[in-house]
Amino acid sequence: MNKKSSTSIVVQNIYKYYRWKDSKLGSLKSIARYINDPIISINVLKNWSSGRSTPSLHQLELLGYYMSIHPSLLVVEELEFSLDRMAIWKDNIVDIFYLNFEKYNRQRKDFPKYFNEEFMSYRSYRETLNAKKSSINLDKIDENTISNHLSTKDIPDPDLVIRTSGEQRLSNFLLWELAYAELYFTDVYWPDFDEKELQKAIYAYQNRDRRFGGLK
Repeated sequence: MNKKSSTSIVVQNIYKYYRWKDSKLGSLKSIARYINDPIISINVLKNWSSGRSTPSLHQLELLGYYMSIHPSLLVVEELEFSLDRMAIWKDNIVDIFYLNFEKYNRQRKDFPKYFNEEFMSYRSYRETLNAKKSSINLDKIDENTISNHLSTKDIPDPDLVIRTSGEQRLSNFLLWELAYAELYFTDVYWPDFDEKELQKAIYAYQNRDRRFGGLK
């Protein structure tokens, strides 16, 4: 049995993602036209598919951005794409919302008290959908109760959050989980955020005085 190359796995995941996204995106030509980026053109995709060339790190980073996943996942065989497992790698709430629009309307009709339109953005949208499945005694709510009803309950709270592109806001992302996280803002755009930039962020983090809400 021949072992698949990393490039063939990347191509396989490209096919799988875009067919999942839209059944009409069944060919490399249609996918390249949809992506509409000269760095990931039809010729580039064909060369990967035939084994004549391999993706560069920059190309993998771009694909990760377009596919809303961490670039490292592109070389994972048998990768599954679904709304429930879709990683928030960029502000892809528009795609998630419209792909799940019918389900959202059904849930809003069946559980109207859980759907406040003011909170139907980015993270809050998904958290509200999940929270409707549980019944919570309001008299017994504490920090652990809230944490255990978030979709991130099995993941440690982040220690460091890096926001690229000169943006200096959280955009409703992990508001509860980021209570004591260190925030690092940089003007560098995400596709240009390389190992050197990551080292800068880590160095800045190492020099922070973390008090977790306490007084010095």
